[in-house]
Amino acid sequence: MLTVLINGSPKAKESASGVILSEIKGCLKDDIEVCETSFRSGKISDGDMECIKRADSIILAFPLYVDCVPSNVLRCLEQIENTGANVYAVCNSGFYEAGQNALALDVIRNWCIRNGLKWKRGIGLGGGGAVIGMQSVPLGKGPKKNIAKAFGILAENVAAGTGGENIYVSIGIPRAVYKMAADMGWKKLVKENGLKTEDLNRRM
Repeated sequence: MLTVLINGSPKAKESASGVILSEIKGCLKDDIEVCETSFRSGKISDGDMECIKRADSIILAFPLYVDCVPSNVLRCLEQIENTGANVYAVCNSGFYEAGQNALALDVIRNWCIRNGLKWKRGIGLGGGGAVIGMQSVPLGKGPKKNIAKAFGILAENVAAGTGGENIYVSIGIPRAVYKMAADMGWKKLVKENGLKTEDLNRRM
């Protein structure tokens, strides 16, 4: 049984989608063959396409961009059709509310219906940006307890070829704490780019 893990982030490194796929990979059964690739360039190589064509299951992880799917992922999806693979998707967003990812997951489901793939289930992850700073926290512990359950269900689905309703889960820290940490991150980036904190509120 071959499962292809696809990182849909446009980032070259340190992406939340990459961390998420690593966590999911650790949940998969040992007898599942895994192939890993990226949609960052917007073009699928011949080697990766052959892997995708052979796949029993595809797990696509991507960030929410403007309430939908990043353009690099859309360009790659246009190149895939009629593989018959089971498709699972994990959309993560900077929004704390996991339901913000629903529209993007619907896009992937509709793509499956149109292109001959089997949509099985999606996971909408709220507060996804926090997973970057929590890589040292074991999956299933503390703030990662909720997402561990969701990833475990996904891994069981992949092994059995089953699916179900989408799962929506947020990182396990209070919303106020998450917002405070995010605000600190924005201020740090502003200073690193030679701007001032008040520039965050400047109208463009």
